[in-house]
Amino acid sequence: MLRHLFAVAVLALALGVTSPAHAHGDHDDDDDDDDRCQKFDVTFSPQPALPAYDPFNGESMREVTVTVTSKSSGTCDVAIYFRRNELPPVMTRSSSTLQYAIEGPGGNSLVQTSDWPGCVQGNRIDLLDIPKNQTRSVTVRVRVPTGQVRPAGDYIDNYVNLILVNLNSSHQSHGLITEKDFKPNVKIIAKCVLPAPSPVAHDFTPAITKGLPDPALTRISTFNNVQCTAPVGLRLSGSAMQPTSATAPRSGFDNFINWRAQASFGNASAVLSTNTASQVTSPYKNVVSGPTLNASFDVVINLLRGSPVIAGTYSGTLTVAIDPNF
Repeated sequence: MLRHLFAVAVLALALGVTSPAHAHGDHDDDDDDDDRCQKFDVTFSPQPALPAYDPFNGESMREVTVTVTSKSSGTCDVAIYFRRNELPPVMTRSSSTLQYAIEGPGGNSLVQTSDWPGCVQGNRIDLLDIPKNQTRSVTVRVRVPTGQVRPAGDYIDNYVNLILVNLNSSHQSHGLITEKDFKPNVKIIAKCVLPAPSPVAHDFTPAITKGLPDPALTRISTFNNVQCTAPVGLRLSGSAMQPTSATAPRSGFDNFINWRAQASFGNASAVLSTNTASQVTSPYKNVVSGPTLNASFDVVINLLRGSPVIAGTYSGTLTVAIDPNF
């Protein structure tokens, strides 16, 4: 019987038409707004450091609260968004990239490539009618989607800024108030996924000839779709098959059956013979660096010759493990 073990192993200036009454408050004309609505404090908390990312077990997400406080002389309309020169937004580690998103409460992307005169209304958050010395806050989500198998380690985006602009009476961007560095970062953990092998069990009855184990008959199990974020070692462990019911020893006969298993996963190779060891670990890892994507490897098993075996039913377990810590 064979058992598997899972590895423990993101430019035209538009001028609004002056109307006698502002649509949502007592604002002066837009030119005055442009002068008056330039004094704001902007903070965000916590820093956009996301929880450790396991690409095999869901997304990583951090909520960040952005707070704006008016120091201007009148009531103002403003908007926030995030500017980056290229989309989609990615965090990087050396030459590896990890896609992420910055989203508003409704799930809309808040990242744009536009400078403030061209910022898109659907990709920003408007904060309206803010009087002097008043504060408004909004929560955004920084999120790394699941399933991105990349090299383990620290990733960061150094090329995104939080932008605050004022708005005219038509809710068009009317002027840049301030911009702040905003550096999303996350750590990808070192981990592997080792799916169940095919097949998961073997019958070695045909390998017993006249009571003697025959090493010539082999059985193979295959592990498919193996994925890792880091180089891993390979470990095989197990012991001789034992009778499933009590069997008294007899002179000249064995009441156990030793076996041999061998496997190679890239550069990681191991051979286990239960007559000499119960566990072996590969001296090398499967790759020198980087992730492993959709790989496969075989485990080949055969019985070891010994004395005649006492009649009965015998069973044993081979454990196959891959882990970055081996």
